[in-house]
Amino acid sequence: MHSRAHSLARAYKIVSPLTCETERRPVPLECLLVHGSPTPTAELTRLFSDVGFSVTALNRVAPALAKVQETDFHVVCIDCDMEGAVPLLRDLLGHSTNRKVVAIAICGPGLPIEEALANGANFVLQKPVSMQTARRIIHAARSLTPGEHRFRFRLPVEIPFATRVEGEAAPIQTRIFNLAENGMGISCPRKLPVDAKLAGSFVLPEIECKIEANGVVTWSTPDGRAGVRFLGMPYGVQTTLVDWLRRQFALLPYRSVRHRKSNA
Repeated sequence: MHSRAHSLARAYKIVSPLTCETERRPVPLECLLVHGSPTPTAELTRLFSDVGFSVTALNRVAPALAKVQETDFHVVCIDCDMEGAVPLLRDLLGHSTNRKVVAIAICGPGLPIEEALANGANFVLQKPVSMQTARRIIHAARSLTPGEHRFRFRLPVEIPFATRVEGEAAPIQTRIFNLAENGMGISCPRKLPVDAKLAGSFVLPEIECKIEANGVVTWSTPDGRAGVRFLGMPYGVQTTLVDWLRRQFALLPYRSVRHRKSNA
């Protein structure tokens, strides 16, 4: 799995871990973190907080069980080496408030990855936990939270982008350094004026799909970096782009591809 992921990463020219941008929401996302060690708890709490979660951290399973019975959590992250943790993981969907919860299992040698997935985990972190891997999985879990807490993921890439500034005759050869469903970051040979309108095209790696993109510059730096918000992208083109972006999550290790069905 790792070798396939690495080859896909080279094909997609992914140059750094996933980052994200969040939209302002009236109600914070709720995360329950159950871990017995203070240092990993602090590090994971920071990572969850960075993408907008309000974190409830507990160091015992019994109070965690009581919490999931009374609180609607969007993500539950459990250290499965703790006594009673696997039954908690397995029983999460049995509580009416948590039927749509995203579960992250932290597993030591005593719990195989396949068993964690079979017990309801959407993602698995293996011990010793890499904070870089944890960050990527937390971003992926964030994208699976309910639609009202919509997540726009921004994928670092390296893709040529041939564009033209409105009112100028000569085209500009730029490079996209990150890409999202609603816009992109580009590197240019010169500073672009804010509010300038662009029209150009780029090709999505692997699927060789040409994307025609019109946009407006929302920010710009003297060294030629700029943010572009897409304008008027047709629905079919945007769907292709979003599908391609979502497939990048296939690079994440040990993700369950099973879909949970709500009993509601």
